[in-house]
Amino acid sequence: DQQWRITGVQLEEGEEVTPFEQRPYGLELNLCQRYFLKAWASTYGNNDAGYSSSGVVYFPVEMRTQPTSTLIQMVQSGSRYTPETTGFWHHGPPYNSVLVWSMAQQSGGNDGYHQLCSFDAEL
Repeated sequence: DQQWRITGVQLEEGEEVTPFEQRPYGLELNLCQRYFLKAWASTYGNNDAGYSSSGVVYFPVEMRTQPTSTLIQMVQSGSRYTPETTGFWHHGPPYNSVLVWSMAQQSGGNDGYHQLCSFDAEL
């Protein structure tokens, strides 16, 4: 039934105590984004059979290693067909962007999609 709220704690390795370190929010966010990011990609192009539409997601900071990319959600934008395949292409290092592509199930002209993706470069 009790709640504990703790703030301003710093864990130390070993027995030596160092001064308390408090980093600015923006710096802490950038350091976290090296390990994980969730972002929207927009792809648009000719999705006739055998063709794909693609778009680039630029990471706000360089990822620490090649991330594992996962499609979370797909939203169609004026498209007639749901994509049959969505994929990712990483070029690097440095890992500062990813190409996201989608291929429609059948021919039908130009298609647009918005994909919510996660990029995970955990240890």
